[in-house]
Amino acid sequence: MQAACTSATPGKTLSVEVRSGEPGASDEAIATAEIPCDATVTVNGLGGLPAEPIIVDLRGNQSDVLSAYAIVAPTASLPAGR
Repeated sequence: MQAACTSATPGKTLSVEVRSGEPGASDEAIATAEIPCDATVTVNGLGGLPAEPIIVDLRGNQSDVLSAYAIVAPTASLPAGR
């Protein structure tokens, strides 16, 4: 996963949650990661994910968040980050 966010509030973080996108699947997250909102690109391995549709959510208090993104892909295919 590659993710980043920016915020006017020092120390703010968001959570990236990955869920199954299969119809009728549990709402429980199958992988999570925290990202600091300091404009630094973070690259984390999320472990093995199922070969099925997934949903990627950015969770947490998003007030003061100016921008945020998360890309889920094999770690080796992502540019280096922190």
